[in-house]
Amino acid sequence: MDKLLKNRPFNIFLGILTLFIWGYAYIVIRVTVKDGTIPPMSLAFMRFVVGYAALLPFRTERGAHPDAKDNRLMAGMGLTGLFLYFYFEHTGLIHTSATNASILISLAPALTALGSAILFSSKLSWKNGVGLVVAFTGGALIIWNGKVNFDLNPLGDILILLSAVAWTAYTLIGRDISRRLSPILITRRITAVGIFATLPFFIAELVSGKLSGITPVSIAGVVYLGALCHALAFTLWVRCMDTLGIIFTTNLIYLQCVITMVIAWLTLGEPITAQLLVYTAAVLSGVYLANLTDAKRHAAPGVKQEK
Repeated sequence: MDKLLKNRPFNIFLGILTLFIWGYAYIVIRVTVKDGTIPPMSLAFMRFVVGYAALLPFRTERGAHPDAKDNRLMAGMGLTGLFLYFYFEHTGLIHTSATNASILISLAPALTALGSAILFSSKLSWKNGVGLVVAFTGGALIIWNGKVNFDLNPLGDILILLSAVAWTAYTLIGRDISRRLSPILITRRITAVGIFATLPFFIAELVSGKLSGITPVSIAGVVYLGALCHALAFTLWVRCMDTLGIIFTTNLIYLQCVITMVIAWLTLGEPITAQLLVYTAAVLSGVYLANLTDAKRHAAPGVKQEK
């Protein structure tokens, strides 16, 4: 089993599987928060609790113990990649489509490249610069297009964009720690941070009666989001960051918007227009160029060089 877990094709498969799990999550969240069955932050709290419970039976496979610095890093990962990310994502999906959300989240690799250049002095070529401009222009057009043609509140798209920023912060904070500690340990610790951060929102919404309309379908959604999207998918993603490298793993996000776009079209009837496809192509091609690296260039300190 250990040999299989170190196999590169197998880990690429795990990364793609994770994207399918997350791709369908946009539809589950969109349906749940849009009809008001469960408010955004209560949904985040409940999925974190389910996710934490699902992780308890599993043992950590590495003997390394986190030190004080590791605990601070995991606290930062929990606040950015869980609390802020899901606050912006869940709230944004009230106002925008699952398709728009998945495309804008795909800007995360471009933001990661920009953040790495700013914070860790990673080199950016002219191709990277062009890619950043193209990717962000495509994202801006999606937000503008949503306002004019799809009759959606651009606030939703802007909130989703902020969730991509939060995910970028999570990725940059965890770029080294995923190589030292167990993925299950990391996911468990950051989930605990997410639970404590969202608990006050859950209590407030519970007391105000906003959770009185919970249905069996919404509970099933919470289980899916907690057990699969959180416990399983986050653990797999941290493992992929370790085995495949941060850049390759982050670039897999290219596929997620395509997966969500097709699923949203099949399940929610969200339109796939020629204009939307052009904007999506601009985002994906721009993100690709933004992360295009010279094989001779050294990776940034602490970032695993791609094979």
